[in-house]
Amino acid sequence: MKGKILMLFSLLIISLGSCESFLDLKPQGKTIPKTPEEYSAMIHQMIFDIENEKGGFIMQGTTDIIDTEAISDNLDANIYLGQEMIPFYVGQRLNQTIYSKLYQNIRNCNIILDGLGNDETDYGLKVRSAAHAIRGVCYYELIKHYCKAPLGGIWPELGMPIVDEFNMEARPIRSSYEKTVAFINDDFKTALSIYNLDDPVYMFTSDVVKAYQARLYFWTGQWQKVIDVASELLDSYPVLSRDDYSKMVLGNASFPNMIVRYKNVLSQNSQVSDRVYTALRNRPVSIDFINIFDSRERDIRYIESINRHRNPIKLFIGAIRSEEMLLMAAESHYYLDGKSQAIELLNLLRSKRISDYENITEQTIPNVTDNSVVMNDAMGRDLTPLARLIINERRKELFMEGSRFMDLKRLGSPESWVSRNGLAYTTKPFMYTWPIPSEDIELNPGIVQNEGYTEFIYN
Repeated sequence: MKGKILMLFSLLIISLGSCESFLDLKPQGKTIPKTPEEYSAMIHQMIFDIENEKGGFIMQGTTDIIDTEAISDNLDANIYLGQEMIPFYVGQRLNQTIYSKLYQNIRNCNIILDGLGNDETDYGLKVRSAAHAIRGVCYYELIKHYCKAPLGGIWPELGMPIVDEFNMEARPIRSSYEKTVAFINDDFKTALSIYNLDDPVYMFTSDVVKAYQARLYFWTGQWQKVIDVASELLDSYPVLSRDDYSKMVLGNASFPNMIVRYKNVLSQNSQVSDRVYTALRNRPVSIDFINIFDSRERDIRYIESINRHRNPIKLFIGAIRSEEMLLMAAESHYYLDGKSQAIELLNLLRSKRISDYENITEQTIPNVTDNSVVMNDAMGRDLTPLARLIINERRKELFMEGSRFMDLKRLGSPESWVSRNGLAYTTKPFMYTWPIPSEDIELNPGIVQNEGYTEFIYN
């Protein structure tokens, strides 16, 4: 089923992804769910897959996070210390199957929404709300990976094929970026409007949807909307103290800064954990990352992230937390000329990470050696000291949480290279946007391939 858009699946394989239990609801044959309770089980199967490393990038699992970090500039792939178990440049990730996996989840959501119709029961409203949320999240991940990033506040032209119903005969071409963003936002707004979902069993509660709204607005440069939504969440989810931050990255407990925790720090699969941590021992942290810390000996993020051998020691966090909202709000304030508000938020965060902290002003921004490949902000302008500080604080706070590669994409998609076996492996700007699987284009020639992949297609 690899690479097939969901609406093209034949009736013979209406297996509902991994929800195989629904195929046996009737002894005499196979059928799709009919009641809200049965559709709810489809939602919980998708949530179960997220929590057990099978989420198809709805939310990143342990392996997704480490592989994404490995192709960013947080880890130094130029230093080869032994057995290679993780990728060293983005070209090794361009054959990912998340395109088909995300569309399979979209298919499941469409089956749920079509089947429930306008069910107004309490159970039905919960399931419909969660289905709209998950479909919106899937499309958000699709535009991040398979569409160009906005450049200088201008959106790209191409969006994604939009599928809003379970129709096996449809062959939609790529919609515009504007229409795709509107579709995602409508899903989030609908999820919030039809039910105030606060049951954590469904994972995609109203606050989680709002967090994804903030992420969508941030990715698409809708700065005031970012501030509005992120500020609302910050009122409910406080920034974690320095001591609690240390506990957060060392254990499995949830903390009041977490809007959602969807993954334990350590994988339940010991083989995954062993592979990941063995790989990290052979991939040191980059000097560039180390240099952006202006208070290494006092910053808990440095202490809990890097050991004396330059190994990354921060455990993986599968969560959406308040600190991300704060950093998005700070950067958004900066683009709207709210420098004082941005600095106020940065001081709040830094005061809870650096011991004996003294607030900074625009005139006292720490001077660090920053040799990052990033030269521009998200508006395409040269980095000012404040813009660089905001970006660096995000890089420090979200280290080993799988965000840096996409930050590089939205900050200009800078070209870089890695030396391996006497060869230079170059990450070209177009490679930050992944190719549409060739199988989908063969099935539907109307789908336009992304720039840079018309001659070299990754299956």
